[in-house]
Amino acid sequence: MRIVPAGGILAGLLLAGTSGGCLPIRKSAVETVQEQSPLEHFDASKELELPPREKAKASLATAQLLDKNGKIDEAAKLYEQARSLNNDYKFVCRRLAVLYDRQGNFPKANDEYDKAIAMYPKDGDLLNDAGYSRYCQGNWTLAEDYLRQAIERNKESKKAWTNLGMTLAQREHYEEALEAFAHALSEPEAHFNLAFVFTTQGKRAEAIAEYKKVLQLVPDMERAKLAIAKLENPEPKRMGPAAGVQQAGHRTARNPVEEFATSRDR
Repeated sequence: MRIVPAGGILAGLLLAGTSGGCLPIRKSAVETVQEQSPLEHFDASKELELPPREKAKASLATAQLLDKNGKIDEAAKLYEQARSLNNDYKFVCRRLAVLYDRQGNFPKANDEYDKAIAMYPKDGDLLNDAGYSRYCQGNWTLAEDYLRQAIERNKESKKAWTNLGMTLAQREHYEEALEAFAHALSEPEAHFNLAFVFTTQGKRAEAIAEYKKVLQLVPDMERAKLAIAKLENPEPKRMGPAAGVQQAGHRTARNPVEEFATSRDR
């Protein structure tokens, strides 16, 4: 006889059809969760009354599947739940740092990065991520510190060198920024990134000059031409209730050009 569980998705038990007196087969919570579609909103740990350690495993497995498919809010909650149920899961702080960072919840992200770095102080990718997060928050001094540590661990990390270049440019150390970019980017890309930083700083003339250097090296780059056109002929600002007011939590320092953007290991 086949036993069909109510509610559709079964978290911990799967009863197979029996014949000839065979006993039903029980699968672990993790095995069953891994068979389910991660796109379904489903918390395996709540479907059945499980022992704490099994519940923690189910929470972690579901969190990883949701995380993989971009369900960051749900994933963060389940990572937190897994850690609260099993002290061995302290390592999830590393993933939680990234998820809170993506949510723009910087206080929580900073706390998780601190925990993760305490556990993995020599991890260059983690230090790059922490530096990128501080970059997004506009904390250039701490961003530079983390990124230099990341490069000490891995001098070949193009992501860390690029992020360091962007950070130095935001600190108005422009020559040093170009030197950092040279470790990771082509000369046109380096000038493009520097031009972007000048734009965020409101230095239109300097930004235009850098974009023109890009065009001297790559005459047919349409993005540079478009950027110059926008800088030379800016659209009139729309006045409204919130005109001139910076939004709380706004990430002001992201490079919108994917090819030349600051980056993290995600």
